This record gives sequence, structure tokens and C-alpha cells, in this order.
Amino acid sequence: MKKIVFILPYFGKFNNYFPLFLKSCQFNSTIDWIVYTDNEVEYEWPQNVKKINITFEKLREKIQRCYPFQIALDVPYKLCDYKVAYGDIFAEDISGYDFWGFCDCDLILGNIRKYVTDRILNQYDKVFSRGHMQIFANKEQVINYYKKQKYVDYKKIFTDNHIYAFDESKDCSRYWDLDHIPYYDELVMDDIDPNL
Repeated sequence: MKKIVFILPYFGKFNNYFPLFLKSCQFNSTIDWIVYTDNEVEYEWPQNVKKINITFEKLREKIQRCYPFQIALDVPYKLCDYKVAYGDIFAEDISGYDFWGFCDCDLILGNIRKYVTDRILNQYDKVFSRGHMQIFANKEQVINYYKKQKYVDYKKIFTDNHIYAFDESKDCSRYWDLDHIPYYDELVMDDIDPNL
């Protein structure tokens, strides 16, 4: 079975349904999560979810060390633009895994392995295209794909405080389309508005 890890930096107060997210991670026991956070509220952390206590400033310093230019990262929400670079930024964390990914913590996960099978992982280097969850092969050319400057200069995004939503399908995933690189993108989710 292919080994998968999700990287999830989150700063500030978790939503009141965060325990449901953790429980849904627990039910996906063959997949790991690493949560970087400054949140000190006590939760029941499943064995497959590792919490790393860190301030936003320390994480910003960690990201800055990856780049020879001055990054723009003044607020945690700007991390959305860095999600596709987590393979670079958290290289030590993903070592030993076949695939790495990012996801949001406002999700209630179903059985991920039911939809992301080894057959799919053997066929594709990228799974999904939306900003709330994507999975990538732990290969150098895939990890560094975001650095291709054929369509957009990632340095412009990383040095500007404007939030570009670089993790969303309109940007990084679109470049896979433009380069005719196939990826798995079945819609296996429900987008629920809890306010209805």
C-alpha cells in the first residue's frame, strides 16, 4: 500500500467541528497527517495525526530558509499560496512516503482509500485539483513542478502579500492541464454549507 502523508499548518482557533475532522482522520488509519499549529487547546489526537507546536513566525522562518529571495507571508491565510510548495518546505516530513498532500481542517473525511486506490496512485502523480485537498507523488520533478515559470512566476506570488489562491484549480492545476499532464480529478466530495 502506498504511503501518504498530509501536511496541515494551521494557526489560531480551530473551528468547533475540528474534533470531527480528527475523528475522520482516525478512521483513515493507513494515512498520516502532520499538523503544524500554535493552538494549545487539548484535543484527542489520533495516532496517525502528529501535532507539531510551532508559532506562525517560526514557520515563516522555516519557509524563508527554502528560498533565496524575501518571501511575503504576513498572515496565515497567505499559506494557501504555499501549499503546492509543501513538498519542498516540509521535505524532511515527507521523506519515506510515496505521496504527500495538503488538506484543510474544515473537512469531514470519508474513506480516502476507497477513492484514492493504489491503482490510481500507480497511474497518476497528482490526485485532485481543488485547494482543500491535493495529493502529489513524492518525486523531485513533481515536488518542483510549481517552480515552472512557463505560465506564472511563483516568485511573484511568494514575494507579494496579495493572496493568489495558487493552490486552487484555476492556477497550479491548470498548468498541469496546459502541459497535458494527466492527473486524477474525480469529484468525490460534497460541498456542504453548514449555515443552510
